[in-house]
Amino acid sequence: MPRAEKSKRDDLTFQQRKFVNAYLKSGVGRKAALEAGYSEKSADSMASQILKLPKVKKAIQAKEKEFEMASLVTVENVLAGILDIANHKEATRTEKLNAYKLLGQHLAMFTDKQIIQNEHSNPFEQMSDDEILKAYEEQKKFKNNA
Repeated sequence: MPRAEKSKRDDLTFQQRKFVNAYLKSGVGRKAALEAGYSEKSADSMASQILKLPKVKKAIQAKEKEFEMASLVTVENVLAGILDIANHKEATRTEKLNAYKLLGQHLAMFTDKQIIQNEHSNPFEQMSDDEILKAYEEQKKFKNNA
């Protein structure tokens, strides 16, 4: 059984912290409970119980907000910087053009959609597993005799 030690920083046990981290990765309570060390038999009920704990809810919300802020700040800062260059009076035409090009790429304005059709059929689709195995064995014999 995993340690029941509590962390000073979040007041969660080791197992609860493992659960929170696994839950943030998958979003599935049962899977998180299994990763945290709970048995197959108790995973569903333990996940439900753990997710109801206020300190666990708080830890999950704090981590989600942390992830959200990290990604938003990065995107916002980059876009703000590019917009500053694009709108700056003293920027050269090349700098402005490059800034607008980057903005267009970010917004996927210049992507070409290509539709690729494969008109070749798979010869193995019509064969049973036994027929495929037989063909493989024949090919193997042929290679060994060559």
